[in-house]
Amino acid sequence: MDRYIQMKTLVFVLFIAFPIIGFFLGMKYQSIIVELSQPTGSPISITPSIVPAGLFTYTNDAFHYSFQYTNSEKIQPIRRENTSAFDEYITVSDKKDNDISLLTIQVQTPPIMRDFQNEQEAMEEIVGYYSGSTSQYLSPKLNQRTGPVKEEINSTPFYRYEIAWTDDPKTGSQRGSGTDVWLLVPIVRGGRLAGSDNLRPYTFLWLRYDKKYEDRLKGILDSFQLLNL
Repeated sequence: MDRYIQMKTLVFVLFIAFPIIGFFLGMKYQSIIVELSQPTGSPISITPSIVPAGLFTYTNDAFHYSFQYTNSEKIQPIRRENTSAFDEYITVSDKKDNDISLLTIQVQTPPIMRDFQNEQEAMEEIVGYYSGSTSQYLSPKLNQRTGPVKEEINSTPFYRYEIAWTDDPKTGSQRGSGTDVWLLVPIVRGGRLAGSDNLRPYTFLWLRYDKKYEDRLKGILDSFQLLNL
């Protein structure tokens, strides 16, 4: 009888003890797994995402156009002394490196005043004159000109020319070659005034930039528009 009671007591103790022992063994195993899963070395640092720079708007009240730019770009109006607003132009440069000129915008009329039949003829006079001018290029005779291709952004018509230039090795220049983009935007329709012999010149906004900066200038070009027309 005593042996039966002892066996029953042992079974009861084991029945209680096994779950407790299993619980503690499980906790120990879990702590080992957690320790093995922890990374060694320096902790991983998370760099916060950079918030895009705010946009600013440049507005030219004299010739009624505007565009948006970021704070990484510098806008600088330039006007020669004792000249009219027609001699004013603006440059867009890299704010960190002012030597990098990204874009120039100026008002341009044909260099020779005559009665052009239409704005395309007037543009050809401008592009032909300056693409073949030594004031623009060292070796203009080597230039390859394409265009115009008419584009439209924000209801503003652009006429796009590309000037593929190459410097003549005989000049000793190290500039090499490249492609300039010229965009002409008509702002004044020219021609002979009614009942008069006077001519009103065709007038354009002339945007010039190196094609390698085209992606950088996308925000400016996409937001460019004429005002109050």
